[in-house]
Amino acid sequence: MESDSLLADRVLSLSNDIRGEVSQIRAKALLKEISGEVSQYNWTYNSSRVVRNIAGATFVLTALSQRNLAELARLDKAAYRFALTWESLAKLGEGVSRETALINAAVSYEMAGYQANAACLARQAGRDYIEIATPTFIDLAKTFLQRLFVQLRVLCASFARKGKRRICSNREFFLCLRSSGGSEYRKKPSSPLTHNAVKVDLGGS
Repeated sequence: MESDSLLADRVLSLSNDIRGEVSQIRAKALLKEISGEVSQYNWTYNSSRVVRNIAGATFVLTALSQRNLAELARLDKAAYRFALTWESLAKLGEGVSRETALINAAVSYEMAGYQANAACLARQAGRDYIEIATPTFIDLAKTFLQRLFVQLRVLCASFARKGKRRICSNREFFLCLRSSGGSEYRKKPSSPLTHNAVKVDLGGS
């Protein structure tokens, strides 16, 4: 099994390797935001490959957040780059669903230390609290990332009833979020949602 230091080095290497693709994705998203349409330039990035790689890298960040915060501290800039990429992919709707990209972007911003960005993006995913009859995991994750803990408890109770599960305690719910795609509070980095991830290439592409 690879050491945490080696895993962190691989994430840093990947972050550097995809800079060209990330720049194209961000530029394309900006052009779409300004003009309302995607310009037909000769874009050379592969959105599926980018999603696969950053999903895998974010998974490594999650693992490090749970067992080696010293190594994770080296990766704040990489986490920020991944957050920018997820956010741009959400705008473009490429390679991943908008909601999944938004939540991943919010989680990555959280790990990079940009809590305000995380809360802002989480607010854009899923439904407003008043519209939720049967909560989904996206609803729970976005509420958690916005630090709306009273609403979160209500949704958690409803989720437990619908699934015929017992209502979990605060600690159990936070641990569930961390292992399934959210985070613990107390400024610990968040974990990603990687529903669309497949094979992971951490050695560059």
